[in-house]
Amino acid sequence: MKMFLQTIIGLILIIGGIYIMYMYIETLDSNSNILLLLGSILMLTGGVFSLIRAGKSDTIILNRTRSTESDTDIVTTPPIQSSGLENTVEKNNAMLHEWKKTNETKDRLRLLEIQAAEQASDN
Repeated sequence: MKMFLQTIIGLILIIGGIYIMYMYIETLDSNSNILLLLGSILMLTGGVFSLIRAGKSDTIILNRTRSTESDTDIVTTPPIQSSGLENTVEKNNAMLHEWKKTNETKDRLRLLEIQAAEQASDN
């Protein structure tokens, strides 16, 4: 809830700061007031600060939950496979075979499209 409120406040401050900056730029020709510029800068920095703070609180909460989980979990390592390189080569060869098959199918479909276009243009 706190993060949600900080996000809403940050967005409101940024939109207000942009509006006041616009008002300052509009009044430059007649009688510009430096307080509009200062106010807009303060609102923009406050809005950005609020958004950054809301984002950091989210990461802090996530880091807290990760640290508590890792304290209670038992660390396990997967078994070491002696034929890891062979499995990788076999997987790569299988993927290469599938890729060649896909390219052949794509080429056949392309030829069929060309033939269909020629037949349509002949008629």
